[in-house]
Amino acid sequence: MPWRHAAVMEMPFWYAAAILTPALVWILHRLPDRAHGMLRVAEHVAIALAWVTLQTALEMGARTMLGTGLSGPTPAFWQLIVDSLANGFTGRLLIYGEVVGAIYAFTYYDRYRERELAAAQLETQLAEARLRMLRMQLNPHFLFNSMNTIAMLVRAGRSSESVTMLLALSALMRDALRDDAPDSGPLEDELNLLNRYVGVEQVRFGGRLAFDVDVPESLRTVTVPSFLLQPLVENAIRHGRAASDGAAAIGVHAERVEDRLVLSVWDDGATAATPVSDPDESHGVGLRNVRDRLLQLFGAAQSFEIGRKGGKTVAQISIPIQFATASN
Repeated sequence: MPWRHAAVMEMPFWYAAAILTPALVWILHRLPDRAHGMLRVAEHVAIALAWVTLQTALEMGARTMLGTGLSGPTPAFWQLIVDSLANGFTGRLLIYGEVVGAIYAFTYYDRYRERELAAAQLETQLAEARLRMLRMQLNPHFLFNSMNTIAMLVRAGRSSESVTMLLALSALMRDALRDDAPDSGPLEDELNLLNRYVGVEQVRFGGRLAFDVDVPESLRTVTVPSFLLQPLVENAIRHGRAASDGAAAIGVHAERVEDRLVLSVWDDGATAATPVSDPDESHGVGLRNVRDRLLQLFGAAQSFEIGRKGGKTVAQISIPIQFATASN
C-alpha cells in the first residue's frame, strides 16, 4: 500500500532527523566562539559524521520495527546501517548541511534582533537621561535672585513676605530636584508649578507683576513634558520687566487646534517688530533647553517660535495633543 511504503521507506528518515535536530542545536550553541578556520571545520566534520551515523541508526531502527520493506531474509541491523551509509552518505550529509544552515540562520537572526533591541533600549535610556538633564537645568539666576530677595526682605524686617517667598521657593525646588520626578504629566501640574514660580517672582517684584492663565478645563488633563513652560515664563518675566519701568504682565494660553496642543507664553514688553523664529538667536540657555527637549521628544512633529502678536511678545509651542490615560 502506498501509505505503508511511505511510512516504512520515507518517513523514518525525517523522524530521525527531527529527533536529532534539538541535540544539534544544543551542541552548535555551545561551540566555543574563539574557534576559527580549520579548527571550526574539524569540529563540523566530527559533528556531521556523528549526526549522520546516529540519524541512520535511528532511521534503520524505525524501519526494522515497521518492517524493512525488503523481500527475503532481513539483514542484520548493523548491515542495514552500513548499506544505508554507503548508498546515501552524500545525501545525508547535504541534509545535515541544510539543518545546520537553518540553525545558524535562526541563531544569527535572533542575535540580530537582540542587538537591535539592546540598541533601542540604550537609545531610550540615553534619551531619558538627556531629558532628565535638560529638565534639571533651571536657570541658576532665578535661585540666586530669589535667595538675595529673601535676604533683603529679612534685613528689612518683612518677615511675612520672606517666609512666603521661602516656602514657595522650597516647594518649587523640591519639585525640580526630585529624583523620581516624571518626565511628563498633566498640564494642570505644570500650571500649579508656574503659580508657585510666579508667586516667588511677584514677592520679589513687590506686586508689580501680573500673571494671567487662560487654559480651558478640557485641556488641563493634556499630557505635557514636565518643566516645559517654566523657562518660557522666566524669559517672559525677565523680558517684560526689562522693558517696563513699572508694572508688567505675563500670561499663559492654551488651545487645541485639530489634533495639536498650542501653548503660548506672552509678555507685554515692547520689542522690535521683526519676529524671532529661532529661539537660539537671542534668548539664551533656557529657551535652547526647551527647543532641545521638544526635538528629543517629538522630532519634526513639534514647532517652537518667538515673535510679536497683538502688541505682545509670544513664545509659542505646538505639539501633538495627548491626554493622560486613566489608570484602572
